[in-house]
Parts: sequence; structure tokens; C-alpha cells
Amino acid sequence: NTWWALGKWKTRKLLDWVDGFAPDIVFLASGDYAFTYRIARTLAKHRGLPLVVSCMDDYYFFNKNEGKLLGKWVHRRLMKEVRRTMVYASCIYAICDKMSLDYAELFGIPTHTMATPSTISEPLPGARGNSISYIGGLGGDRHLQLVRLGQALHRIECEGKPSCIDVYSPESRPEVLAHLTEENGIRFHGKISAGEVLEVMSRSMALIHTESFDPQIRRRVAYSVSTKIADSLASGTCILAYGPGEIASIRYLSDNGAAYCITDGDDVEQCLQDFLAHPERRQACVERALRLARENHDQARNGRMLLSTMEEICRR
Repeated sequence: NTWWALGKWKTRKLLDWVDGFAPDIVFLASGDYAFTYRIARTLAKHRGLPLVVSCMDDYYFFNKNEGKLLGKWVHRRLMKEVRRTMVYASCIYAICDKMSLDYAELFGIPTHTMATPSTISEPLPGARGNSISYIGGLGGDRHLQLVRLGQALHRIECEGKPSCIDVYSPESRPEVLAHLTEENGIRFHGKISAGEVLEVMSRSMALIHTESFDPQIRRRVAYSVSTKIADSLASGTCILAYGPGEIASIRYLSDNGAAYCITDGDDVEQCLQDFLAHPERRQACVERALRLARENHDQARNGRMLLSTMEEICRR
């Protein structure tokens, strides 16, 4: 931020380039660096253009540098630029309804929810087996959540249940991998390709989405909606969600009945046993998930919505 504040970026060459490009609108993909807001706002004002802001993660309520030297000061500087930008902005595109509602109240401007589009257009073919799979990164103590599920799975007596949770992840930290053992109900497979991801999804009984119950992590991911949720919804495989009910991703799945949700950290074993014992409930979740994927995560539909709102803004 200091480097950009001291540097001379508002040059004749830049302004001539913008004039030559002749944009209709300025689109800012938000982040946690103040200088990007200043540049977007300056260029929009230079051309008298509307400005829209896309928020795919929360940089405003959560301060990732809290507790660090100058962390609060840096966040205040960021929010000063954010507020000046939002006063000028025509609208915000947010990743989920929770973020849309809270940002509309925070900034007082129109906010639209634009969910992550799915890359899967039809339910994946293939015979679902009895495996329960987790695919993705293990940041935010997700490995500990998986261990709790795996240990509960070990204790359950249920015909045809999987012996372990299959985990597919590029994770390499030794302190994390030490937990991912068959004794803890986890079978770790490492990183897999995009094609293999689809294969695993198509043969699994359930796909896990999980978030930590740790208070600090809960604050950090309060508005996060994992990018893989869109594909999981469209896959035709049941989602097993495990985490705090107030987190945006868990709430989204729960409110729409699109996953079997376990939101009580002390009730894992009983809920998991219920999940395994009732295939009809899993199928009902799948049907609602497919409907939700069509309504909110269709790439063409989301593109039309984005274009429509931008055209309306430009006509004002």
C-alpha cells in the first residue's frame, strides 16, 4: 500500500489507455489491499463511469492481521478506502446471501448474490458405492474435523458402512498428515487430477464439506462458501456437511435442505449413524441439491444475470 501510495501510477499513459479502451463500466474484484480500491475509484471518476464491486471473500468484518503489529491500523486504512469506494459504487456482487444482506446494511447500496458456477452440467453417471470422500484442501483445521468424523465412523455398528473416510488432498504438512491415519478412520490418498475428482465423486455415497468449530476460524470463514460446493451440489452425490450452523456455507446447505448437516460437534456419532441408516434421506438431499444447482449455480444463468444488472446500471 505504501509503495503504491508513493509511486506515480496515475500517468498520462494510463489515462490515455483507459480512454482508448473506452469502457462502459469499471469492475473491481475486491481484496484486502487499499490501493486497488483507490485505483478503481479514480479511473471510474476520470471517465465518469459506474463502478461495481465483486466480493468473493470477507475482507471487511474480518481482519486477518488482528493481533499483529499495526494490524488494526492497516485494517482501518483499508476500510477508509473501501467506504469511499462503496459511496461511489453502483452495486456489490456477493458470494452468498448472508454476505449480501450484511454488506447491504454496512454500505447502504444494492447488493446481488452471485454464487459460484458449477463446472458440472449434468449429474455424474456411475454406480455410487459406499465410500465417504473428502476432496480439497485441509486448511482451517479441517483435518481435525475429518478425524472426528472418522473416529465416529469407527465406533458405529452398521451393515455395509465404509471402514474409513477417503481423503484426497494436496496436503503435505507433516503435523497434519500425522492425524490422517486409518486408526483415526482416515485413508489418505494425496493429490488427484481433475478427471479423477469427477470419478471419485461419481462412485462415492457421500462428499464431505466441513468447517471448524474453533471460534477464531469460525470468524474467519463466516462468509465463505467453498468453490467446490457448486460442483458437489451438481454431482448427484449426497453432501455430508459438518460444521457450525451459522457459517455461510453450512447455513446455505441447511436452509435449502441440500445436504445432510451435522451442526452439533457433540452429536457426531448419532447423526452419522442416522445418515448411514437412511438412504431415502440421502436421496432427498440429492434431489434438492440438484434443484439448487440448477437455480443458483448454472454458469449461463449467472452470466445472464451479471450482464443484465450491468446493462441496467449503464443505462441509468
